[in-house]
Amino acid sequence: EEAQYDNILAQAYAFRALSHWDLLLYYGFDVTNPEAEGVPYVDYVSADALPFRNSTSEVLEGIDADLTQANSLLAGVTPDISFATQDFVRFLRARIALETGDYQGAITIANDLIARYPLATPGQYFNMYREDADVTEVIWRYDNVQGFNFNLAGLFIFTAGPSAEDSGFIEMSVGLLNAFDPNDVRLQVCLDANSDLSTNELLIGKYGPNADTQWINDLKAMRISEMHLIKAEAHARLNQLGPAAQSVFNVRDARLLTGAASISYASQTEAIMDILAERRVELAFEGHRYNDIKRVRDITNMGIERDPLDCGANSGVGAPCLLLPNSEKWVFPVPTEEINTNT
Repeated sequence: EEAQYDNILAQAYAFRALSHWDLLLYYGFDVTNPEAEGVPYVDYVSADALPFRNSTSEVLEGIDADLTQANSLLAGVTPDISFATQDFVRFLRARIALETGDYQGAITIANDLIARYPLATPGQYFNMYREDADVTEVIWRYDNVQGFNFNLAGLFIFTAGPSAEDSGFIEMSVGLLNAFDPNDVRLQVCLDANSDLSTNELLIGKYGPNADTQWINDLKAMRISEMHLIKAEAHARLNQLGPAAQSVFNVRDARLLTGAASISYASQTEAIMDILAERRVELAFEGHRYNDIKRVRDITNMGIERDPLDCGANSGVGAPCLLLPNSEKWVFPVPTEEINTNT
């Protein structure tokens, strides 16, 4: 049973690394500053421990050690995209490299993965989300099954009401809708056909009921298209604008039904803005947008600026329109119950 035992350990190390990384992204003060306050790095089990914030470097060292251990234990294991694999480890390392400023490292890892995973065609992309029936470019998926109570479709389509206005729970923003090219298969996937554009009732279809109508569409959490865009941003950061443009073109050309026009950038800022725009439509509703805007503020000097139709009284929920690039709110607040438990 040693192989099974090692694989279980590998999964635990891999997902502990991913969990700490996600916490660091949201609650850490600055992932590019080794001395900045990070989050508690917890590699033990205790019912009454009171962990303190480790520094960013200490958290990253713990994550790196976990990934190294996972990668070693996964050697020789037959890959299964529903579990952590050695390519899962590589993928997470590329994300971390981009966020922490190791741009050449991000490019190297991206090139390795891109050489082995193709981008989905428009038809494959549609089936990947709408039918949950294609995994051409998937490196890791959250394999959603009955009983897991992780209903992505239910997050967006709250109830099958008599009209679009009655059906939406979380809806697509007008800003995102306007970011799509009409010939983009991603628009066909993200915007549900039952939407009412005349009243801006924009229903989300990306995680619709899969073929067996059980509403347990898998979350495709690591896809090769993200590697192309990580590579693009890393090249742009290094002022290698030609390779950056080519990486964006690769993704855009795979998604547009009519093919994409050639791309060129005159400046680093133009490149970063276009990469940010491409990530917005490619990774919509996959949990990246907030950190994407946060990460590139040093170049764009922009925060979150919402379309007027998506904020204030027009939204029906009084959502704020603006988060300034220098706001302290880019770092999530520690929940009060956590502070009360551990001063």
